[in-house]
Amino acid sequence: MNWTRWKIIGKTCSYDGPAVYELRIVGIDHNPITVKRWLSEDRNGIISIGETSNMKDRLNQFVNALNRGSGHHSEANLLYLLIKHSLFSSTLLEYNIEHRYKGVSSKKEAKRQEELRIKDYVKAFGEVPPLNSAIPNRYGEW
Repeated sequence: MNWTRWKIIGKTCSYDGPAVYELRIVGIDHNPITVKRWLSEDRNGIISIGETSNMKDRLNQFVNALNRGSGHHSEANLLYLLIKHSLFSSTLLEYNIEHRYKGVSSKKEAKRQEELRIKDYVKAFGEVPPLNSAIPNRYGEW
């Protein structure tokens, strides 16, 4: 399966299989907002890379956690805190969060794909996406 098109978070997702996914921040015009990183700027606005065994459920978890500030999606919990308690909302007055995903054959393959995507991001920008907390298998093969 190829990557889906970018869609605003909260729109219905019917895919309930394993996947690797990305979240990005965009303006209301759907153009990515550049994210400043250590080595360079991420002009694609990627804020999280993840994996799941059920994409539909994972997106629902993200939306619920983002609305409440607590839930089963750590990146959404962190984003909620940033929106409520930092300069995030005053710096970015109008924005959306979009997602895209690529369905894969298994949870194991989703984890492998996530690891590769995050490591590629670290190579390009010197750090993980803003809402990710660690490099998977950081001492393994790069």
